[in-house]
Amino acid sequence: MERTKIAVLGSGPGALGAIWEITESPDWQDRFEIDVYAMGWRLGGKAASGRNAARRFRNEEHGLHILGGFYHNSFQQLRPLYSAWNEHPDDLSLRFEDAFFPYGRFSVMQREPGAPMRETRYDMAADKRIPGIDPEEVTPATIIRRLLSWARLGFTAMIEGSDPFGGALVGKASPRSGAFAKFDAVELGVLAASLATAEAAAAELGKPGKDAASSEAAVIEAASGALQWIASKDDGLVPVENADWIGLAGLAMVIVRGLVRDRVFATGFQAIDRYDARVWLSRHGASERVLRNGNYLAGYSYAFAFTDGDPLQKDFAAGTALRAYFRMLFASHGNLFYHMNGGMGEVFVLPYYDVLRRRGVRFHFFHKVTALYPDGFGSVGSIEFQVQARSKGEYDPVVRYRPHAEAPERRCWPTEPQWDLLENGEALRTAGIDLESFHGPLPPDSHSRRLDAGADFDLCILAIPPGMLRIIARPLADENEAWDKMLATAGTAPTLAAQCWRQERVDNFDGLSERGLMTAHELPLDTWADMSFLLSLEQADAAGERAGSLSYFCGAVPLAKTDPGEDEPASEHGRAAQLVEEWMNLRLADIFPGLRRTDDGLEPDRERVTVINSDPAKLYVTSPAGSTDARLAPDGSGFANLFLAGDWTRHNFDCGAVESAIMSARMCARAICGYPRTIYGETDRN
Repeated sequence: MERTKIAVLGSGPGALGAIWEITESPDWQDRFEIDVYAMGWRLGGKAASGRNAARRFRNEEHGLHILGGFYHNSFQQLRPLYSAWNEHPDDLSLRFEDAFFPYGRFSVMQREPGAPMRETRYDMAADKRIPGIDPEEVTPATIIRRLLSWARLGFTAMIEGSDPFGGALVGKASPRSGAFAKFDAVELGVLAASLATAEAAAAELGKPGKDAASSEAAVIEAASGALQWIASKDDGLVPVENADWIGLAGLAMVIVRGLVRDRVFATGFQAIDRYDARVWLSRHGASERVLRNGNYLAGYSYAFAFTDGDPLQKDFAAGTALRAYFRMLFASHGNLFYHMNGGMGEVFVLPYYDVLRRRGVRFHFFHKVTALYPDGFGSVGSIEFQVQARSKGEYDPVVRYRPHAEAPERRCWPTEPQWDLLENGEALRTAGIDLESFHGPLPPDSHSRRLDAGADFDLCILAIPPGMLRIIARPLADENEAWDKMLATAGTAPTLAAQCWRQERVDNFDGLSERGLMTAHELPLDTWADMSFLLSLEQADAAGERAGSLSYFCGAVPLAKTDPGEDEPASEHGRAAQLVEEWMNLRLADIFPGLRRTDDGLEPDRERVTVINSDPAKLYVTSPAGSTDARLAPDGSGFANLFLAGDWTRHNFDCGAVESAIMSARMCARAICGYPRTIYGETDRN
């Protein structure tokens, strides 16, 4: 039987995840042959990273990459992937247990008008659950019940004069001192009793019967009563010990009231995606004080949800935002977050490459897609590329290194191509062209290539983000109205990132502990993470010394005000360096007052890497209000031989994240080969 030829365009998690699922399906070798076409010299897309051989093999990323404990689809792939990777000692694979570790320590920055920025630190307790194993579906009805229960436990705790955070919605907050503020015990008791009644009513939401309306009314009444009490007490004079809980409780009750009023428990989250989260919360009674709550604002930072990176234009579809926020809180196993013990390219991307190439998948590097053309009969007819470089023979994209003489050898992607393996490699190297950018000058000796449907491919998996699709998929949009709408409404944002090596240890910054995470500060670098645990994987400097700490910063950044033209990669790199330096001079001492100073200000970084992701191929995928309905499903491209994969598709998570890309990838694979049959989180219903 002749095999179906699949051409995969793109090399990020969406592409790799789809291929993995296809190659896990029964008898796939007899059914398919797969070719992957990737721009540049490595795989991973925005998840790509590399080690710089000229700089001690330090890891250099596009930004900060952290997996969530609720990334169940991702971990359902990673465990068997690592098992397959470990079958071949020559790949120098890592053990799964050594590659990922959970943590739940993070800070949220909050500011009241006229007051200094305040940090609230949370410590999430770990549990023994394992991501990807028996995950609980988080539906709107689940969220309503759990928020009511959490608020009830908090009010009950305050009656007893104890910590209202004992309900553990977001873990233990600190710093704290002294007793908790005292409130009238009778008032608190009435509120707790009302919420208990509402919990029972919430269990009936969505069930047929004559009491459905009364159940909804009971929940709305209890949430409204709690919200009224919170508003009367949350006047800025409440002692710090209770302020964080009261602020969160107000946010929780607004969400409960909104989910019931809009009957989201019956319709699913998609029904309220036409509103921005802030607008939706305001519709249901959120005060300006509630909307300044750092835990709420952190959601915009977490998702880079700023139109074109503009800090004044927050925009995050309400349903998508709530779904993501509560999957993180209620469906995380082990802990909220998982760090990777290495660069994302070597810990997440490299296993896919090694396993898939051993299975017979063919990888074609240096292939930049420039256009997709329909055939006029409902299918994609041809794909055009710019071939950026030619290899002298088989191209091996991976290098080896040792962090120190006694350390085991490791394999990684380099930060630049293996020039000596390419024809005219020296000319390419000296040209200084960014082979991972869509814009910029053409590489020397580049040429065009075309694939034709029926001859070169039968099916195509398109796994390229919307910033680039607006350019290369224009012919599809000219023929298909749904494509035109999707490309017009798809959200994207440029991002800025900095990696900073300093002499001080992180605990000298401001009493911080290792592996901390801080968000919702000030753009364009409003998120920080301590990544000092990666220092041992770098080589020492010429004097045999290592930095004391390694920090990663990232955030959304506005688009350039003028068109950089053909020199875009170079000019944007200069803009990035300037933006980072300005931010460091203005903001760094605010969040880390313990940093060492010199007569000229803060002691400078030992080393710094700055990256701006403003090229169409590198823009972050966002979910602005009104955009998710226009997304195309992995099996709904409108062209018979075209399937879609990536966090930009419609897949019931619908925001920029690795988990989103893998969910989409699994749906894409199922449409092609029938597997996997079930996919976590693809519905909002109980």
